[in-house]
Amino acid sequence: MSSINVTHQYTCPNGTVHTVTKNLNVPVQGIFIGRDGQTTNLSDYACVLPGSAYNGSCVVYSSGIVDIDKDFSFASATVHVQPGLAGFDVKAPFNFTLRQGTIVSGNPDPDCHCLWRGIHVDPDAKLTTGTDASVEDALYAVRAGAEQHSGDQKTHFRSELYRNTSNGGPICNGLF
Repeated sequence: MSSINVTHQYTCPNGTVHTVTKNLNVPVQGIFIGRDGQTTNLSDYACVLPGSAYNGSCVVYSSGIVDIDKDFSFASATVHVQPGLAGFDVKAPFNFTLRQGTIVSGNPDPDCHCLWRGIHVDPDAKLTTGTDASVEDALYAVRAGAEQHSGDQKTHFRSELYRNTSNGGPICNGLF
């Protein structure tokens, strides 16, 4: 990760001039989806995540709420979700899949212990997780709607306040 120095100079009401310089980390490569404080559709990002799968050559950075409005899977991918009211909403009738070592986590900065919202799965939508997929640093890892089934196979849930919750429907959990 590279960094840049940003200098801000301001004048106080009493005429005193202050200068503050801060070093900011800037990711060298990445795919950026979502908008801070807004809900956007995954299909809006077809130019950077075309088709129905992404096999993780670059880190994906997600902001705001991203509606999964098409069948889509991440495989061997790293997805960093902005802390706060940010996450994924899987819309019916679509399937969102986290495969083969995909890691979905909050801010990678070890000094930031903020949680992201998590993955919400609407009724008649589906979240499928595969071998060694991880959901980390979320308020809740998975929140499922009524009559929703989530297939989890050797999935890791780390540092969440809640692992899996449901508002009436069953959650089918495999091996963790």
